Amino acid sequence: MTGFLVFCALIGMAAVAFSIKRRREIDAFLAADLVDWSATGEQQAGLESSAGGVPALGKKRVVGRSSGVPARVVAIGTDYQTEDIASFRQKEALFDDVTRSFLIALHEVLDDQYRAYVNVPVKDIVKEATPGKVPAPALAELVSVVICKKSNLSLICGILLHDKSPRARHRSWLLETVFAQIGRPLLSFPLETDYSPAEIDEQLDKVMHRSFLNRDCPRCGASMALKKALRGKNAGRSFWVCQNFPDCRGIVSISN
Repeated sequence: MTGFLVFCALIGMAAVAFSIKRRREIDAFLAADLVDWSATGEQQAGLESSAGGVPALGKKRVVGRSSGVPARVVAIGTDYQTEDIASFRQKEALFDDVTRSFLIALHEVLDDQYRAYVNVPVKDIVKEATPGKVPAPALAELVSVVICKKSNLSLICGILLHDKSPRARHRSWLLETVFAQIGRPLLSFPLETDYSPAEIDEQLDKVMHRSFLNRDCPRCGASMALKKALRGKNAGRSFWVCQNFPDCRGIVSISN
């Protein structure tokens, strides 16, 4: 019996000691928290006064469940955090110099029944007819400019602005393959910052009135795709080429 009473007394003393220690820890935490609050209160007031109550651009502000929590207070179990707000200024004009120059020249020659859109994802133009085991890399590419009919946004042709880098050549090959399969022309222009409306009009004139029509091969009857010769005596000229090429040698000059 005596041993049991001694045990109970020890348990009681341990509980009292733990309670006193816990109370001191809470008092110490509250004291430190009040110091942080007072130290950051002046900083917060300075930020708000600099912008009429709103933190100035380029400064730190508090985001989270309560905008009144100072930046130096970190509460366990909440999502309080600080972030740097970047400052911005408006560009003088939209797009980069190359794209802007091309669009300005294009709009001078493009009829009102058409619309031009820039950097259109291939996945917004086509869908895989026979999906492979891995995603087609062409679907991740962007077409520099696409021209569509104003009435229903059906595709007329694509335009590729390119340089001579290996990456650009690979991109050209991917896009040419896609446009050949869907039977739509893909025009190509080198990168420059002073495009001629006459040059663009000459290229568009070759396809605008034919690109959305079905062109059948005169030899086998299969659909044809528009191709541009890169080498040889016909370099720079465009042709309708049978999609069964080289099994079928059906080729028609664009001028026919």
